[in-house]
Amino acid sequence: MWIERLSSTLRLLQLGRGRPGPRASRPRSLVERIEQLAATCPDRLCLRTRSRSLSFGDWNEQANRVAHWSLRRGLVAGDVVAFYRAGPLELLVGWVGLAKAGVVSALLPDSLRGAELESALELAAARYLICSPEELPAVARPSSGSDLRFEIGIWREPTRDRTELDPPAGVCDFGRELCGMPNANPKLGGSDRARIADPEVRLWTAAETGAARAIRFSHVDLLAEGGRLAAAAGYASDDVLYSVLPLWHASGLVGAVGAALAVGASLVLPESSAPGRVLDDCRSFEVTSLHYSEEFARLLLFESPSDSDREHSLRTLVGSGLRRDLWEPLAKRFGVARILELHRMEDGRVALWNLEGRAGAIGRLPLRRLGGVAVIRVDQQSGQPERDAAGRCVECEVGEAGELVRELEQAGSGVRYLSEDHEAQTQLRGVRRSRDLWRRSGDLVRRDRDGFCSLLGRVSERIHWRGVEVFPEELAALLREFEGVRMAQVYGVEVPDEPGRAVMAKLVLAESLDFDADGFFEFVAGVVPAVEVPIFVRVEAEPDLDQVFGQPVRSQIEVGWDPDRSAAPIFVRDEERRTYERVTPMICALIRKGRRGL
Repeated sequence: MWIERLSSTLRLLQLGRGRPGPRASRPRSLVERIEQLAATCPDRLCLRTRSRSLSFGDWNEQANRVAHWSLRRGLVAGDVVAFYRAGPLELLVGWVGLAKAGVVSALLPDSLRGAELESALELAAARYLICSPEELPAVARPSSGSDLRFEIGIWREPTRDRTELDPPAGVCDFGRELCGMPNANPKLGGSDRARIADPEVRLWTAAETGAARAIRFSHVDLLAEGGRLAAAAGYASDDVLYSVLPLWHASGLVGAVGAALAVGASLVLPESSAPGRVLDDCRSFEVTSLHYSEEFARLLLFESPSDSDREHSLRTLVGSGLRRDLWEPLAKRFGVARILELHRMEDGRVALWNLEGRAGAIGRLPLRRLGGVAVIRVDQQSGQPERDAAGRCVECEVGEAGELVRELEQAGSGVRYLSEDHEAQTQLRGVRRSRDLWRRSGDLVRRDRDGFCSLLGRVSERIHWRGVEVFPEELAALLREFEGVRMAQVYGVEVPDEPGRAVMAKLVLAESLDFDADGFFEFVAGVVPAVEVPIFVRVEAEPDLDQVFGQPVRSQIEVGWDPDRSAAPIFVRDEERRTYERVTPMICALIRKGRRGL
């Protein structure tokens, strides 16, 4: 076993070198890589959707138009342009073009609205906001008292009707202005080239259970991370990648786009995340590797089986969070030769790789002396690391739940949180040596005797209910075994005059099925300890196709068990009648007053 662990660790160290290929040919920046690909393979298709395709030459020429636009508009190195709900090809063209002028791109999450959107723009310090025309009403009216000052541009896709009304005064037609710009590489002197050598890109975390955090990711690190993934997956230039992951998140931009750039492969971006449409795309584009989320994989399995399930060219599935109950059924049904699981921390860097293909594992810990990844013990109540008499963190034993942490190469590296408060909160010293510097992941994992880790959820999501600690992911995995349950999530909700948080489950049932309240009661009573059973159950008819990271959204937690705020039916456990009872406004009022026991 020790020899096997050593071999695995050496493979990880080899991946850590980042970009494959001779050192002399490695690009030093994102701009250099794009221009390199445009010069060597200008006609190779690289970005594709159902309606449009761009070759590397097209990508570079269109990016050049953006670069010239930014220079003429007076943008300088370090300025920020934010993108919000722009089309995927527009976003990638804009990102590269701005990088050619040293301008930073901030890719905002699609889910942001109102005050959250304003907060993100303020944090990004954007001079311009580029969006699709449909989003103009949402971004053009800042709330009263807002000090935000930025210019707005709309970017219509080229396939759209050009007879649409002109934008209102003060809003630039970004796409129209680009048409008048040169498509040649900007001519910059040596000092200018050095000054804009490699700006960062600003991405956001998923963080559905809290405010999304912004991270700054240098393009050098993006290319290196993409190279590592491409090497781990065995990608080559003739591969066709497909990603259902959002570009504003590191899994989408750093993972899928970065890996495609590393080897010069083609990347297909979906116009719909519905599993049936994605499978059709994979066949039409002859996709060889699909980048997934756990939520998408689960939806894919619940598609009705078809004789054409194996009629595709997929060789590899790449992603995070694939549970044991999904792994083998997915591989067997669709005939995929390899599943590559990895665990990307909130800051966008990969901490664990499951190169061996162990079902249900997010990755394998490297040998202690050769790898800077560890699982440490955290206090159940405070969530802070426990320390020994020497002041160092206590590493977890086999089978013990703890927080995953990764050693940082140096302070101020190319991947950081945009907020200094967030950066400070996630840094940790004294893990193995007195002054070493580590990054907290916020993820709870449990390792087995071979070093493979399974994900238990977030440290902040742990549920403490009447003296017992509940791990949401472990409980959700059990609930998914109940007949007819397509998806299950577990989270904690507050109850008046009760310490801790009560366990609540969200279930998505198979089509045309009603919730069997009696059967569910008996099922959980047989597989879950009495103190860990769900107190409340929310039953959904359809999954949220836009929820790609598997965490309960904040609005879901805030609604809790209030039937007046939920369109979906909510049930509460009834011990006396051995069932789950529908929560009505009257029952809700009794719970609030403490007159109905839980």
